Amino acid sequence: MKTVQEFESELAKATARKSGGGDGGKGEARRPRGGDALSKQPVHGKGSHCEVHKHSGMGCAVVSMESAAARESVMVYCEGKAAGSDQVKTQIGGVSVQVRRHLDKNTKQDVVTDIFCAWGHRAEKETPLEVDEIAEAFDKLLTDAHTHGNAQAAATLSTSPQHLAGVRAPPPPPMHHPTLAGAAGAAAMTPAQLQQAEIEDPDILASP
Repeated sequence: MKTVQEFESELAKATARKSGGGDGGKGEARRPRGGDALSKQPVHGKGSHCEVHKHSGMGCAVVSMESAAARESVMVYCEGKAAGSDQVKTQIGGVSVQVRRHLDKNTKQDVVTDIFCAWGHRAEKETPLEVDEIAEAFDKLLTDAHTHGNAQAAATLSTSPQHLAGVRAPPPPPMHHPTLAGAAGAAAMTPAQLQQAEIEDPDILASP
């Protein structure tokens, strides 16, 4: 199976051919004939938290999440599930789909809300993925990511020393406490002042 990078490269080349007509930009752009005319057209769909732009003929799609934070939540969740693997994948409708943060094909800059997905032409031909199915899958991934994050936060809190002890650590005594006040005052005196103070009040340095 091709990598996501290879799919992105092919998509960029196909876009360049379409805009340039394959003859250095002269003449009209060539149009696919027969069944390819429909199979290679982008298809769009929308979920509760995302939009899907699918290139069905190439077996790939760009999913735009509702925010950069939502994109990161989904990617971090998928990366956590794929720990130890060099490819980040998720299952959609029984099809293994590679996912990665999407880069703009022209600027090569990260599109902070977008995820590039690839499953390949052969898989698309054998088991086509509908845009609504992809949108539903990413909506669920976002929900699962939030649930997983909340569960981790709760687990961290439940194992904290304060939570395990059931009580908070006692606060330090206030500085006006007689012991601390006397010690602080004594520490601020010079040796001569200490000697004079001890003569006038022998109990100033005495422990309570």
